[in-house]
Amino acid sequence: PGTLSLKQLMSQAGEAIASIDHDWRVVYCNDVYAKNVGYARSQIVGRLLVEVHPNFERSIFYDAVRECHRLRVPMVQLGFSTILNRWLLVRVFPLESGMLLLANDAAPGAVREHHLAQAAIKDLLTGLPNKLALIQELDASIELGEKLELQVIGLDRFKKVNDELGYAGGDMVLLEIASRLQSATRAGERLFRLTGDEFALLSSHNAARPWHSTADMLSVTNRRVEVAGNQFVLGASAGGVFAGFDDTD
Repeated sequence: PGTLSLKQLMSQAGEAIASIDHDWRVVYCNDVYAKNVGYARSQIVGRLLVEVHPNFERSIFYDAVRECHRLRVPMVQLGFSTILNRWLLVRVFPLESGMLLLANDAAPGAVREHHLAQAAIKDLLTGLPNKLALIQELDASIELGEKLELQVIGLDRFKKVNDELGYAGGDMVLLEIASRLQSATRAGERLFRLTGDEFALLSSHNAARPWHSTADMLSVTNRRVEVAGNQFVLGASAGGVFAGFDDTD
């Protein structure tokens, strides 16, 4: 008597809680979660997460769930919910049966700390993840023994842009090239800006078509760029390496 079951505790919790299986199908949610998404619990349980949240794959919280599922480690993501119009702190924990999702309102201090942490792994000019973010992701993937391709792409004639347009003009060219490169990525690929005119592409290995994205990446840098009436054709060079095969480093 007086002892609450885990399900009773979750139903009385002040934060949104949902449990999903390995197929990302909701197997349990509490009333707070149901209220947040605007459905009755009976309309949520048994449905895929992307059915409950139609735009979930474009949500800022999607990566946390995906990486928890992939790496089987807890993930934390703080972000602004456009549905609830407020900041949320979302935590995702791996379970034998799938994952447990918890979300509650984020305190102002947590929002501030989140911005500082994000700034450390983001390139300020392009908004792409930076070299530190690449190292963190590589370390995690290699530890799991995942098969990867890492390519480094360097622009060939970028110095000419800086010489003729100055650094402000050079920044405009880098922004355009970064946008082109990002548009050329495919599913399972992530683009990083390293330093200056160097970028990196990290992708899960496709044995049938190794380096399949190199040509796409190089081709977008061969298209003309026009800034302030000046036209440039930069071009780029790329080199790459496999990881997760017979290598030891």
